[in-house]
Amino acid sequence: MTPTPVLIGGATGATGSIAAKRFLEKGFRVRALVHNDDERAHRLQALGAEIFVGDVLDFRAVRRAFEGMKRAYFVYPLDAIAEMHHDGQMAETNDVVEKITGRKPQSVAEFVEKHRAAFQ
Repeated sequence: MTPTPVLIGGATGATGSIAAKRFLEKGFRVRALVHNDDERAHRLQALGAEIFVGDVLDFRAVRRAFEGMKRAYFVYPLDAIAEMHHDGQMAETNDVVEKITGRKPQSVAEFVEKHRAAFQ
């Protein structure tokens, strides 16, 4: 039985690209959510990933990316999160996550506290 497909957000970034490659190596079908259709996206496509170009702040695009997905892996760079928080965009991003998942996202501090053992 083929494992459930997984959506990888930020799939061309430092963490997302590694996650996408690992999921592909394990036999998962991967839909890579990328911001640009560039060489990094093409490398993932060559490995077998389905490429979906979209902006994570565009609710409609993210919703389309999630169609048919039951699993997702999403990591956003901490420096970008800090910049978004400073610019007042964090609430908008949290709204997108809540609309997609039906629940409010955890803050970074709550996540680290909940998963402290993984960080030690």
